[in-house]
Amino acid sequence: MAIADQVQQAVNVVPDVIEWRIDYLENVANQQEYRNTYENVKRIINNSSRNIALLTTFRIIHEGGVSKLDDDSYFEILGNVIANSMTDIIDIEIHREKTRVQKLIELAHARNIKVVLSYHDFKKTPDKATIVSELTKMQSAGADFAKVAAIPQSPRDVITLMDATEEASSKLSVSLITMAMGELGKISRVAGPVIGSVLSFGQNGPASAPGQLPIQNLRQALYSVTSVENQKYLYAE
Repeated sequence: MAIADQVQQAVNVVPDVIEWRIDYLENVANQQEYRNTYENVKRIINNSSRNIALLTTFRIIHEGGVSKLDDDSYFEILGNVIANSMTDIIDIEIHREKTRVQKLIELAHARNIKVVLSYHDFKKTPDKATIVSELTKMQSAGADFAKVAAIPQSPRDVITLMDATEEASSKLSVSLITMAMGELGKISRVAGPVIGSVLSFGQNGPASAPGQLPIQNLRQALYSVTSVENQKYLYAE
């Protein structure tokens, strides 16, 4: 399906935010081609009657993405997106070269772009203290949103992540986004409003992470656990 059609489908389900996984773009490193694609994406979003924010995410293979590009390319691509104000929100993996991450954060804020600092563990769920520590580090680094996603090996792992989220939300001022991935972790995707996670990722096509729920199912579940005015829906493309 063409990108324009995918974006239009995302707009049609009326999310608050659309995540654009640019690691799926074949020529993501070509700056002119990227700009042309971005302008088409943004035009479709802007034609919506709803104020939808664009979250741009670029992941390489070891971070759960599809791109085989190296770290230098990662920073170059994100730097281009930020410097040219081609997003509303940018996802930056925190476990990269600290100085370069900090420069991206500062550049993003200078362009009025919100920053999601993220940490993913695709093998296990860290213990509660580690999760809280990671979220705290993200706040200290200047994140607007602090994100932790992990794979649970047991129901206890799901509880650990949710418990850590609740504790961090009571201590930190940064907005939190947390989830346990996979089938076991689905409950964490709808419990966010209760434990302090402000956004949840849904799908309107193939999932970009294990355990994502179809957006209409996610929306219905969220309606059942929280008031309408407190809900946020994040559609992940």
